[in-house]
Amino acid sequence: MNARISVVKNIKVLSVSESSIVHVGDAINVKPRSKSIEVERGLPSFIENEVNFSDYPPFNKPIPQPIVQEDVQMVVKNESPWIKVNQVNILGIADSSVFQVGSNKLIDTESRKKQIHQLLHNQDPKANP
Repeated sequence: MNARISVVKNIKVLSVSESSIVHVGDAINVKPRSKSIEVERGLPSFIENEVNFSDYPPFNKPIPQPIVQEDVQMVVKNESPWIKVNQVNILGIADSSVFQVGSNKLIDTESRKKQIHQLLHNQDPKANP
């Protein structure tokens, strides 16, 4: 693969959270990981160490990977060695996402999230903004 040169005049990112990456430059492997358990309650109370990732199967199961069963032949002809961008505006990057200006060989992201709602009777979770 022929490397190209990226030129970005201005990048504006408002928020980066939860194992996300903003990377300017080249990389070989980018592998962000994020695990979170969110507990929403009708009455706020905070208990340290009340939940464990091991208690929930989605955090322990392997993520299935696709099996590539065909060879893909591809020819790319870039008219210019440059990738030029004037402005990039991003509101938010979250949950193991990657914004990169540059080249890399592999991006492998993983985000696992469990949401628990413990609401009071007759309480609509959409009623509270």
